[in-house]
Amino acid sequence: MAFGTPVGPRAAGFAFDLSHSYTLPIMASASANIVAAVIAAAMSRATPPEKF
Repeated sequence: MAFGTPVGPRAAGFAFDLSHSYTLPIMASASANIVAAVIAAAMSRATPPEKF
């Protein structure tokens, strides 16, 4: 979140200026969210370390 908040709007604006469409930023954002969801799901299924 700390990286995406300042960089995301500028990157989306730059992509819009190049392509005159918001399709690329929307697809990139959706892809990043899917990857984050997969990582979060994988982390929640990991077994916690044993306590000594």
